[in-house]
Amino acid sequence: MKKFLRAMILAALFAACTVTAYASSSELEGYPVTVSDWDTPAVFAAGKDWPITTWYLYAGDGSVLGSIPNQTVMELSRQHPSGSIQWETWLAEAFNEYRQINDTMQTDEDCIVQETEPVKPQPNPELPEGKAQAEKFDAEPLTLEAFGLINEARTENGLHEVVLDEEAMELAKMRVPELEERYGHTRPDGTRMSQTYRCAEIINRRASTPQIAVESWLDSPAHREIILDERYHSAGVACRKGADGVTYWCMLFYK
Repeated sequence: MKKFLRAMILAALFAACTVTAYASSSELEGYPVTVSDWDTPAVFAAGKDWPITTWYLYAGDGSVLGSIPNQTVMELSRQHPSGSIQWETWLAEAFNEYRQINDTMQTDEDCIVQETEPVKPQPNPELPEGKAQAEKFDAEPLTLEAFGLINEARTENGLHEVVLDEEAMELAKMRVPELEERYGHTRPDGTRMSQTYRCAEIINRRASTPQIAVESWLDSPAHREIILDERYHSAGVACRKGADGVTYWCMLFYK
């Protein structure tokens, strides 16, 4: 939370030292984009008010790298009417592409494609370390904290709390490894949790803390609608750090 507050303070300062430009060679082409940092990769986008008027792009340490008007996002959403886009990550990737920070990009199939030159197979000393970090990752306290933050948001909006459901917890734990394999609401086998298990699913990747995960969900209109739906009475949540060092989140809601 301290990092998030620090980001809010920095956002108030960057107006004096930013450059407003128009995106090129990316999905943001022709739209107004404000950039305050051309070098640091963005990991997620979020608003600071509700309804959202401006989307801010954040680095991994919570610092603000730039912004995009919500009107732009609304226009982009009309170009992608499927409703399956997770804007907090999509905007970050488009913002990186605009600034020509193109280490990776997300395809329409929600898989990661490397844009660097092909490298001959060779031992990677970082891979075992990444796996070791994933094995040491203690997910339970993080998921319980995220669950509590979700209920705080519900009670603040006059709703009842959702009850922690063990079956939903197990299903969410099943889903997070799948998100590392294929990120999106379509599972690797082509099915969807909403169809198979009759539940609502919200997902996230790259959120390093429960606070960032829940804030990004609440800043996304589609995810916020699910979280604050009075028809849901139970839920389960899980998170997992993949071998790539990215933290994946999944939360399932039941009526």
